[in-house]
Amino acid sequence: MSATKSLTHFYGSFFFKCGEVAIYPYLLTMDAFIDSKPKAEDLILGIGVCLFLSTVVPILPAITSITFTIASFGISLALASMFVTYPIAILSDALDSTHEDHCMAI
Repeated sequence: MSATKSLTHFYGSFFFKCGEVAIYPYLLTMDAFIDSKPKAEDLILGIGVCLFLSTVVPILPAITSITFTIASFGISLALASMFVTYPIAILSDALDSTHEDHCMAI
């Protein structure tokens, strides 16, 4: 795999994980009630607990604001690092003459 392609896969998975971290308090709360094959009552109970912890005892929004800030900071650092890593990866791909993608088949 070329350096640019592997870097793109890395950044894609990193941004996906940052998105999960941002909403992790809600995911953990729902996962506490839902297993691999959720029943309807487990789903309703999980949603009810999320609503209770979001409105009556507003702990989930407070924790989510912290995790959202942490995820946003990570995304900002990743975006800033792209200005260095992608030119290096492109240069590495340009100098690599043994890569299979550069060969032409007849």
